[in-house]
Amino acid sequence: MIDVIIPVFRGFAATRRSIGTALAARCSEPRQVIAIDDASPEPRISEWLEGLARRGEIQLLRHRENRGFVSSVNEAMRLHGDRDVVLLNSDTEVCDGWLDRLAACARRTDRVASLSPFSNNATICSYPLFARSNALAPGQGVAALDALFARENAGASVEIPTTVGFCMLIARRALDEVGLFDEEAFGAGYGEEVDFCMRASRAGYRHLLCADTFVYHEGEVSFGGSGGARRQHAQAIVDARYPAFQPTVHAFVQADPPRPFRRRVDIARLATSPRPRILHATAEANPWVERHVRSEAAAQAGHVESLFLQASDASGSSLRWLRAGEEFEATCDLAAKRADCLSLLGRIGVSEVHLHGSREPPPVLASLPAALGVAAVTTLHQHVA
Repeated sequence: MIDVIIPVFRGFAATRRSIGTALAARCSEPRQVIAIDDASPEPRISEWLEGLARRGEIQLLRHRENRGFVSSVNEAMRLHGDRDVVLLNSDTEVCDGWLDRLAACARRTDRVASLSPFSNNATICSYPLFARSNALAPGQGVAALDALFARENAGASVEIPTTVGFCMLIARRALDEVGLFDEEAFGAGYGEEVDFCMRASRAGYRHLLCADTFVYHEGEVSFGGSGGARRQHAQAIVDARYPAFQPTVHAFVQADPPRPFRRRVDIARLATSPRPRILHATAEANPWVERHVRSEAAAQAGHVESLFLQASDASGSSLRWLRAGEEFEATCDLAAKRADCLSLLGRIGVSEVHLHGSREPPPVLASLPAALGVAAVTTLHQHVA
């Protein structure tokens, strides 16, 4: 049995979605949803939670006065001393199988203290833009995206310096050895999960990004506009306690170990897009050509998926997805590794190749449409200064 702990303060619609999906998601792993009504200022939230508790759908803890996120979480983590726990923010959305995959991820690796899934808004666990807050792509549902992560990254994980509190599985043995969250230092919220992870790391534990799971996270629903100040206060405490933390995270961001797992999902999203995939290709490092291609891609946004293959030596070393909010970029070397490049373009499902340049394209590019079995369009550019 795993306790799924959801502290609640404000945001009725987000709370209803979060707890609703946690209850409705089909999972084999036994779970108990524990909600904490931390003296919510919204009567609708309290009434709704009480109704769920009366029907036996959740275990509800009620506070007459607001105690804060950390105290609420610690109270819930003390309830069942033999269970692993998952901390889940009240502005998240989970899908079928999410808990099964998180639990399996934790059990595959020794000495795991905590793990988090991918999300649109989870710093070093963010997708598609790394270490950024992302909106879901238009027409991209959470369940469909989670299914792609489950398929493309099945059983995969990557070690990370700290997990992210929006969705965080914590192993009970780590809690027993390291202790609960530090209420005195981080009672207002933010920083408590980093402090726990650092203490666990010092005790020889590891933290993982579970690469086959995606959980939606809206962000800032409960804290509202006070989030920035809380983060700054918490960061100052973390920096004082763990001087190596910031350099470690910086090195992690620079190396970006989760990148291959994001790329797999990028390719799958392109391959399953209902829109035509148009490949713009050039053998020239010509800024005017690239400007034209980007302008054309912007004009067709919402109707086609535009890709840009560019290299000055006709090798096609850089393949980019030109949709706003995406970071997909891959090596596609038509000269030295032609078969690999054609395989990648075939998996994406390119439906048309648009060749660009100030002169006729070289054979390595001119032969690309026939090799892919798709239609071709050629545009010769002439720039007059």
